[in-house]
Amino acid sequence: MKNFKNFLKTNAKILYPLLTVGIIIIIWQFVAIIIDAEIIMPAPLAVAKEFFACFIEKEFYVSVLLTLLRALIGFIISYVCAFILAYFSYKNSVIKNVFYPITVIARGVPTMSIILIFLYMFSENISTVLIALIVVFPLSYSEILSHFTSLDGGVLTALKVYGVSNKKAFKEYVLPEITEKSFFSGVNMLAFSVKLTISAEAVLQTPNSLGSLMAGAKINFITGRLFAYTIIAVLLGVAFELVAKLVKKSLNKKRGAL
Repeated sequence: MKNFKNFLKTNAKILYPLLTVGIIIIIWQFVAIIIDAEIIMPAPLAVAKEFFACFIEKEFYVSVLLTLLRALIGFIISYVCAFILAYFSYKNSVIKNVFYPITVIARGVPTMSIILIFLYMFSENISTVLIALIVVFPLSYSEILSHFTSLDGGVLTALKVYGVSNKKAFKEYVLPEITEKSFFSGVNMLAFSVKLTISAEAVLQTPNSLGSLMAGAKINFITGRLFAYTIIAVLLGVAFELVAKLVKKSLNKKRGAL
């Protein structure tokens, strides 16, 4: 019994998530049996078949890669712009006050409104990138600005006292600190950008996209395939988080070795 408890404690991070997933699948199966209509609630096994069927279709790989590319382009542009603006807002209160209402308005505008407006203004591919950029930007700006304002004032004062130039202080203290603090929030923003891009693609019917595949499955009442695409989208977000944790773990090991 003691060995079993030790086993559970040692592998808790793996076993408990698996247990949660197992419970969800069991409840899902019961609901599917009760409803007894695959077009409304397909059983887990039917979705599993559709899930693996996706990976033998060339169109699926092209669509996923292009969706990730659109999300990545929108994320990079928005995050770089947010970083630059957050830095200048941190250094100059006038810039901060000027952009404050803009970011508040941008956060308050419904995403669907932005999607529908861009539907008439640009092509599907450009619209998808711009939507991700506009929605992610104000969130990233606020997050990065909070990291700047939380910098250790004592360290900054000490750097000035010792005559360290602003350029060197930024390069050797500010930038590493902000990069580390923004790493996980950046990964979360990238995952959000992917979800946002998929939603925009579904509405805009963007060619060669995961969103358009989802929309097609819905229109043709292939609910099992729609569920499968949804699971794939969730797994993409989980993959980003796992990669981020591995990278951070690797960096911490390198720091410990120095």
